[in-house]
Amino acid sequence: MFTEVYLFLRLYNGALEMPLASSSIPDTDRKYAHTDRYILMSISENAYLLDLLAEKVIYIGFFYGDALCGIISQKGDWMAVGGSDGFAVRRNDLIRRFEGMNVYDMRQSGPESLLILEDPWMEDAAIWEFNVRTALLEKVRPFPDYARQPYTENVIW
Repeated sequence: MFTEVYLFLRLYNGALEMPLASSSIPDTDRKYAHTDRYILMSISENAYLLDLLAEKVIYIGFFYGDALCGIISQKGDWMAVGGSDGFAVRRNDLIRRFEGMNVYDMRQSGPESLLILEDPWMEDAAIWEFNVRTALLEKVRPFPDYARQPYTENVIW
């Protein structure tokens, strides 16, 4: 059984060796964001947030088939991670899970909001905006640009 300190050190040392991942990298160990305070990463379908100041591991959740993307807000006051079975948001030490969306990529769009790109090769793919304070999810627009197109690592959205 690992102690919390041992687990933190193992994940931290592994994360230092990882490059920042993109959605296109087929790997089970990924680092999505790294700030002075946090590292957001996943290993074998499990997402973690490492608090570097507290030397603490925060378990975000299980993502079937691995999480594909993640962000830490510019102020570091919230984070989000997503994959083929939904996304999770951590804000004010509370983690909320939202299922039913095939998340391919995400980016911050405002102080309390993020844009989410669904799998762009789906027929009904869309870009959504999620407010992390109110948990309101709104469709921004359809995203048919890559439907019926060959796979590419460079999705422009």
